[in-house]
Amino acid sequence: MPGENMRAEILEEPIAVANSIEEPEKVAQAVDFLGLSSGRIILSGNGTSFHACLVAAYSFFKLMGIYPVAIHASEFPAWASEGAGGAGFVVVSQSGESSDAIRAVRVARKNYKVLAITNYEHSQLAQEAQMALITRAGDEKAVTATKTFTTQLAVFYLLIALAEKEKGRPITKWLRTSPEKIKTVLSFDKEIRELAYSQKDKEKFFVLGSGASYPIALETSLKLKEAAGVFAEGFPTREFLHGPMQLMDKDTPIIAYGVDPDVKKKALEYKVPVIDLLSLGLPEGPEPLSPLLESTMAQLFAYHLALARGLDPDRPSKLGKVVR
Repeated sequence: MPGENMRAEILEEPIAVANSIEEPEKVAQAVDFLGLSSGRIILSGNGTSFHACLVAAYSFFKLMGIYPVAIHASEFPAWASEGAGGAGFVVVSQSGESSDAIRAVRVARKNYKVLAITNYEHSQLAQEAQMALITRAGDEKAVTATKTFTTQLAVFYLLIALAEKEKGRPITKWLRTSPEKIKTVLSFDKEIRELAYSQKDKEKFFVLGSGASYPIALETSLKLKEAAGVFAEGFPTREFLHGPMQLMDKDTPIIAYGVDPDVKKKALEYKVPVIDLLSLGLPEGPEPLSPLLESTMAQLFAYHLALARGLDPDRPSKLGKVVR
């Protein structure tokens, strides 16, 4: 059945997240290893894993007041500086076998303390990094990453919570209840399906989000490309007003994580459909943690849009699970 793996893996997210935050002792060791208090940290990954790095960068900034840099793993060798010794380098990869991520680690090891976050403890990436944190998502068969992304976010959030010690306790408490919150989002499946099927004939989408939702706008656009075979581009919400809105029209819907009044006004003027996924409601929590829930919405929308368009989101025609 088309999409059976993607759907099953989305539904497994509550247990996958719960399993991924059950090793606080190892995560606490990673806090000490990286020296997070120094604020010198680089986050790196490809595709969906890079979007996890962007979420983490925002969360480090908002919750800890440190300023990490997120760099695509494929670009890191070109960016690496000989004078950056001692900084922490965190590389994220679902499979742990991405050739770009492995090349980045081999360059980083010369001057950085390297931590890998991956779903497979015996992967090449886990072996080549100086330390590894393993997400407990279980095997992911669909090409379109879902539960591995949410578990990457969960591990990053736990890393921040433990680094903040007493101040991090509310984050830890929220994380402990996050599997139930994800189940709440999963209960919106029928509504999200209806939204997706209403746009099945559209070939182009804009996706807008601000703050913590901006990386999710990028991840949503990637999922729409991979799973549903449509062109989609993500922007910070108000950045859309600075040029890209020239391309808005009635045949290019806007998927939004919260609607800005000025964007809404322009959309009404040009009869552009606006789909505000947050209008379905999200369980309450700190704004930097909202991507853990918004990502499930994005995945469900992409899954249903793919099926509505007669595609199999498990097996996009031009993509494979691991890029070596």
